[in-house]
Amino acid sequence: MENLSALVLSNDAGVVGLTNRVFDDYGFDVNVVHTASAARDLIKRGSVDLAVYDNDVDGAMDLVANKANGNPRMVFAMVRREKRPDLQGRRIHFVVQKPFTADFFVKSLKAAYGVMLRERRNAFRQKLGVSASSAVVGQDSGQRSLSNVTIANISKTGLRLTAGELLPLGATLQLGFTLPEDGELTVVSGVIVWACDNGGAGIRFNHVAPADQKKLNLWIDSKLPIDSDFVPRSNSPWRGGTNAVARPETNADSATT
Repeated sequence: MENLSALVLSNDAGVVGLTNRVFDDYGFDVNVVHTASAARDLIKRGSVDLAVYDNDVDGAMDLVANKANGNPRMVFAMVRREKRPDLQGRRIHFVVQKPFTADFFVKSLKAAYGVMLRERRNAFRQKLGVSASSAVVGQDSGQRSLSNVTIANISKTGLRLTAGELLPLGATLQLGFTLPEDGELTVVSGVIVWACDNGGAGIRFNHVAPADQKKLNLWIDSKLPIDSDFVPRSNSPWRGGTNAVARPETNADSATT
């Protein structure tokens, strides 16, 4: 899989330098921005595994006001004790008190890494390229069968397909297909969340029988690249004091929701 991605929003040279060194040491791809609007634009262009928001930047905490938004997958808020904002109801997973040391930032990363990796694994899409044995699209007007449907790729939560027509957004689609090296029929049902004129469409699962979900999960897991341990690429020792606080925010949402 690709490297985990990080977004750092800060105007503090110390914060930017320290977090960049740690992220580089642990193999993250990092983007540094200095305004909340620039951070928002980056998030709109693609998914982010971890965002670090410095509360000293105007509008930083406004980026995490919406609990329902799962992008970035995890959020660190950096705040000063004397300027701690009201974080109630905000989707923040860790609060790191400024000033902080690299040692404490590394501890926060290690605590968050397993959750980020699990989210990345769940979203991992495996190329499939198999024809559906059955495809039924349902709307308020009724159901109808589709022909010539090919599943391009699949994850544990959805799939991408191509059909011979533009599919209706919001409609349900039930698909039957056979996974390679399996031989048994797998049936999934989902909602069409995007569609193109060329017949391409994205499906988010809303119902999969437990036996079929288990079979799908096992097959996808068998295709995943082997994950390396969360260790630095170099052996540079981090030297730091003990005057920093890095702890989970008790009122934050679970990162898996």
